[in-house]
Amino acid sequence: MGRAAIADIRNLSILFSADAFGGGLVTQSLLSYWFYIRYGVSLGKLGLVFMVVNVVTAASLVIAPLIAERIGNLRTMVYTHIVSNVFLILIPLAGSFTGSLTLLLLRQGVSQMDVPTRQAFMAQVFSDEERVPANAITNTARSIGSYRGGR
Repeated sequence: MGRAAIADIRNLSILFSADAFGGGLVTQSLLSYWFYIRYGVSLGKLGLVFMVVNVVTAASLVIAPLIAERIGNLRTMVYTHIVSNVFLILIPLAGSFTGSLTLLLLRQGVSQMDVPTRQAFMAQVFSDEERVPANAITNTARSIGSYRGGR
């Protein structure tokens, strides 16, 4: 593996780790607690809310390649992250349960679109010989970045 590939793997690992760390700061547990404290949402209703949230997240994984075909993998990763973070910032500012829930659903609709596009991007950037080590190292960096200890 050449020096350029090693540098690319290092740089991507740092970026992916920072992304995973940031994403790990806002967990479903924290959001559930916030909805419970702020709006008094019952545990049963929270279960339903986060079931729907996870279905929306799963649907976004299917839609991501369609967007990436039009604007590219890298742009899809970057743009959806920006939009996702804006929605996340707006959740507590919505002022009502319905508004906050709508923003949460919108956020989840784009928040995981980087997963399939990141994998496709890695396949584009690295040669066949470099791909397995690059994926192994960057995935390890993401796992370390997202570690929250003892969960």
